[in-house]
Amino acid sequence: MFIEDGGGDLFFSEPAIEINDLIKTDTSGKGVVNILNATKLISNPLLYSMLLLYLLSEIYENFPEVGDLEKPKLVFFFDEAHLLFNNTPKVLQDKIIQVVRLVRSKGVGVFFITQNPLDVPESVSSQLSNRIVHQLRAYSPKELKAINAVADTFRQDESMAIKEEIIGLRTGEAMVSFADESGAPTVADKALILPPHSSFVPLSDAAYRALVASSPLYAKYREAIDRESAYEVLLERIEREKSEAEQEKLEAERQKELEAQRKESERAQKSRRSQKAAIDKGIDSMLGTISRSIGREIARGLLGSMKKKIR
Repeated sequence: MFIEDGGGDLFFSEPAIEINDLIKTDTSGKGVVNILNATKLISNPLLYSMLLLYLLSEIYENFPEVGDLEKPKLVFFFDEAHLLFNNTPKVLQDKIIQVVRLVRSKGVGVFFITQNPLDVPESVSSQLSNRIVHQLRAYSPKELKAINAVADTFRQDESMAIKEEIIGLRTGEAMVSFADESGAPTVADKALILPPHSSFVPLSDAAYRALVASSPLYAKYREAIDRESAYEVLLERIEREKSEAEQEKLEAERQKELEAQRKESERAQKSRRSQKAAIDKGIDSMLGTISRSIGREIARGLLGSMKKKIR
């Protein structure tokens, strides 16, 4: 759910990316460079890490074992690589390390690009055979210590002071070391990196949209398929259960109120019966008193009449 809330529902939506779509050549047989616009993705390191793991896992599961090829079938370059490992759960880091190690036999290369080589965990960098380091500046003891650590990652001989060479590198220069035919790292050497033949000017929005629309894959991935996800099913169930619980609560409160009204009615009826019984008892007592009084008066009258007759 956390991944989906961070935009993963859109990024990993259907149709899913087919890895083979990334292995294309143009009409002249040259490979095609696919660039991921990560302007928003890079602000979500966890999602960025999930993308890396997803792509490499797809390769591992679908590509055949090919061993060491003259050149790789596919190469990934992950820029701002330190974001892949910042605050990333250890279990995810361990999985990334495992997959990076395994995809090499699938004919796939992975390059991590970062401003400081030490930003990539040693457990990851130890799995990487090729190293290219551009100039690093040292303005403090801490930075100098970091450059020493970077220099120690290279295989070196007595012919070159790696630390001083790294500090003195100029624009376009780099210290490089690659794996030889036996898989061992070569001795570090200074090299001049050829500049890209493409433009360094950012694309305008109009040019960017036109380039995307002209892609042969645009029609395939243009429309997202919005299927009902497990999250949506669970959310609907939670909302339904919440609504049912609310209805049950309201019904229980209504029954409780009806029960209170019933008891109040019974108390009122009992009170009225008690009052009626008291009134009836009073009336009976009064009638008894009246009856006795009338009886005495009648008796006196009869006795008085009898006395007069006797006289």
